[in-house]
Amino acid sequence: MNKKTNDYLLSLGSALASFGAILATSCCIVPLVLVNLGLGGAWIANLTVLQPYRIYLLIGAGLLSVTGMFFYIRSRLKPCEACLPKRSMRNILVPVALAVSMLLIIVALILPSIEPQLLRAIR
Repeated sequence: MNKKTNDYLLSLGSALASFGAILATSCCIVPLVLVNLGLGGAWIANLTVLQPYRIYLLIGAGLLSVTGMFFYIRSRLKPCEACLPKRSMRNILVPVALAVSMLLIIVALILPSIEPQLLRAIR
């Protein structure tokens, strides 16, 4: 696989993982953000449609994040000097996007179990 194809796959995997993480957390975190922004009611009610698919979305987002991180690490461990990517903003954004997507997935997994305690603490 040549370098251009590998970079394309790396970027595509990172974008899909980030999109999957945002989609997976849309039933939990996005309503919280919308309420904090002052939006409520109908906006939040529309997002509850995704709740039955939450676990499937989280599994898909997790697999995409792990795959993206695998391709990123594999591209960084190549032994030849010509294969190493040059330091650019795009190469810095890939691990940051993957880390943010993994963080969102972890928060989406943990938030439903600690939400009652958080709500009690707020009241």
